[in-house]
Amino acid sequence: MLKKLAIFAILILGLALCSCSDEVTTPKHNDPPVLSSVDEKIIYASNEFAFSLFKEVIDEEEDTNILISPLSVSYALGMTYNGAREQTKTDMGTTLGYGSLTDQEINESYRKMTTSLTTLDPLVIFEIANSIWIRNGFPAEQNFIDLNQEYFDAEVANLDFSDENSADIINAWVSDKTHEKIESIVDPPISPTTVMILINAIYFNGTWTYEFDPDNTFEDAFTTSHNQVVQTDFMSESAEYSCMINDVFSAVDLPYGNQDYSMTLFKPRRGKTLDNFLTIFTRENFNSWMSSFEIDSISLKLPKFKFGYGIKLNDALSALGMGIIFTPGLANFNGIAAGWQLFISKVLHKTFIQVDEEGTEAAAVTAVFVELSANPEMPYSFNEPFVFVIHEKSTDAILFIGKVINPIWED
Repeated sequence: MLKKLAIFAILILGLALCSCSDEVTTPKHNDPPVLSSVDEKIIYASNEFAFSLFKEVIDEEEDTNILISPLSVSYALGMTYNGAREQTKTDMGTTLGYGSLTDQEINESYRKMTTSLTTLDPLVIFEIANSIWIRNGFPAEQNFIDLNQEYFDAEVANLDFSDENSADIINAWVSDKTHEKIESIVDPPISPTTVMILINAIYFNGTWTYEFDPDNTFEDAFTTSHNQVVQTDFMSESAEYSCMINDVFSAVDLPYGNQDYSMTLFKPRRGKTLDNFLTIFTRENFNSWMSSFEIDSISLKLPKFKFGYGIKLNDALSALGMGIIFTPGLANFNGIAAGWQLFISKVLHKTFIQVDEEGTEAAAVTAVFVELSANPEMPYSFNEPFVFVIHEKSTDAILFIGKVINPIWED
């Protein structure tokens, strides 16, 4: 059953429209980026992936608040894509919507998107961080590392994954990059077959362009998906907002900072359900709706909320066509390490959001765990039957010669 509360957890970034009164002077902001046709294709693909992933998640999750960051998932998988080969690369590219774009175009678009999103609005804090953690001794391809350092600005570190402190080191990075809103993504101990963990972290902190007056916040009833009534704090304001209303839903757009970023909220009309709305909640319809918003004087009442969310994305990504990456023996990540049979054991995703009178603080982390699907040939690891010779070099005299098929220890 689709979730009735899910819609309040959708954070749409970068789709701001004009709103509210002309009495407030909007400070200057940086010029919007000039997008090439390739950049537009990547953004189109990212947004298409966003709606597809959200649909899979809400179909999988039952009656819970949901918050995902498709952008964070896209970045983590984008780094991983640089190591995919053959059918694995094709399936990942199809799911992520890369189409006919070249690897160079894809990587350059991620780099440009990072620069644009993190510098567009000086009144909004938006940070993107990437990292790659490699098990000590694992021979990752230098080209794979170089690509992700150049285009994703990925921090790269080698760790002794067998050390009980290694998970703490990775989680400390996660906590730092999310301003302590998400404290961990890796549970100790790290699996002995895990050879690499790729992580994206996103942090957003935006104040409303028109903040709510705390004196207008009051307690009122909220009806849940099971028609249970709970009391919660509501922010309220009567003003001019960019909004839209039709037979299915009413919607309002709340801008942050210089109005480059905004949160757009959708509520089903009386007699309609969130299920009804979600059947038409597509990227195409969303774009069409946003172009139809108009300024109107309304009374807005919005609940304050704060929660964290976490999900393992294997099932959702498989349903979208990326199942091969989770299949030992079929996944091909020779671009990460040539000759090694690797697969993705799990893609973990965690988010946090707080919405109050001042604005919104949100964070997301996505971790891709790369593991061995079979014991690869390690030339100098004698973990299979072997022959040995004990000899003297100056005379070439062989003192002992033997074969070990079972390394027993006899007392």
